Amino acid sequence: MISIIAVPGANIGNLMAIFPDAALVVEPQQLAQNTNCLVLPGVGHFKAYMTFLAENDWLKFLRDISESQKKLKVLGICAGFHILCAGSEEAPDVRGLGIFNVHVTSLKPNLSVNPALKVPNIGQKKMNSVPQLLDIDHAYFIHSFAAHSIKSSHERQWIDYGTDRLVAAMVRDNFIGMQYHPELSGTQGIKFLKTITQ
Repeated sequence: MISIIAVPGANIGNLMAIFPDAALVVEPQQLAQNTNCLVLPGVGHFKAYMTFLAENDWLKFLRDISESQKKLKVLGICAGFHILCAGSEEAPDVRGLGIFNVHVTSLKPNLSVNPALKVPNIGQKKMNSVPQLLDIDHAYFIHSFAAHSIKSSHERQWIDYGTDRLVAAMVRDNFIGMQYHPELSGTQGIKFLKTITQ
């Protein structure tokens, strides 16, 4: 059973089209006992996202998962990935969950090196991956904020953005955070989503 947190303004429609039987939940008490995957959807402002999670009792629940409930897989997409990080430049006074020890910053391309770089970074991008860990090599990105690579053991995929190396995906225990939108990444992205949510 897949549950999707109904964060206001989040990109839920495409996920529901892929998983029509998924449950939309507002608070942890609504999770069915047979829920095996919880999705933190993409799109949203860091502070508003964290405020919604705090007001609906998700913060302690998600932190407890990282400590003890290893059976529930948590998938964070784009903004859903950002809140799993330590914090974001989008809201410097707000702490993230700290599942991944990286900070999210705004994209600041060096246009003197590559004048073609844009903000936001939009489109299908080829990713570099640690072999055989996440079975997707191209994905759709749309973002103005990102975690810069620190080459940690949790980093599984990254993209080159001019002279910068940006995190595309991180994995820690049962947490998976992705900067890209697999639900918008064509047949490969949909197949990937269905595989990792099993």
